[in-house]
Parts: sequence; C-alpha cells; structure tokens
Amino acid sequence: MAFTIHNFDKYVNRTIVERGVKYFNRGLVYELKDHEDGYWTANVEGSYDDYEVEIYISDEFVKEWECSCPYDGDVCKHVVATLLEIR
Repeated sequence: MAFTIHNFDKYVNRTIVERGVKYFNRGLVYELKDHEDGYWTANVEGSYDDYEVEIYISDEFVKEWECSCPYDGDVCKHVVATLLEIR
C-alpha cells in the first residue's frame, strides 16, 4: 500500500481512520519525536494500555509503520492518530 502523509486517509479503512481521528482529537498522542531522516516515534494512550508507534516517511510517502498494539490489520488507529499529529 503506497500513500503519503497527506492522503493516507483515502487508503486506510474508513472505520480505522474514524477511530484514529477520535484519538487525535482527544489528544492521546504524546511524546511525538522527529529523529531526523523521516523517522518518527510517538506514544498513544489506548483503551487498555499505551502503545509505541514508529513511522518512517520519505519524500512525503509513508514507507513503514509499526505499533505495539495487538491489532492484526495493516494500519491501526494508533498509527492514524500519529500520522495526523505529524501532519
């Protein structure tokens, strides 16, 4: 799946985007850090635990992402919330 920091919401499952937007709007993304060269980390307060998110962006394309949550789909709501915070 190829998407940018500006259009990821068109490629990610609508329900996941809506949940990520709620997390973002509630201010649940914290300790967002830009480690240079497009590598970002953040923590996101979840329903049961806090989760660590790692995202790599190159030329505005979101190349890699990882979240410590148990979601087994492609992009979780914590990654969406972090992308919104970065954007």
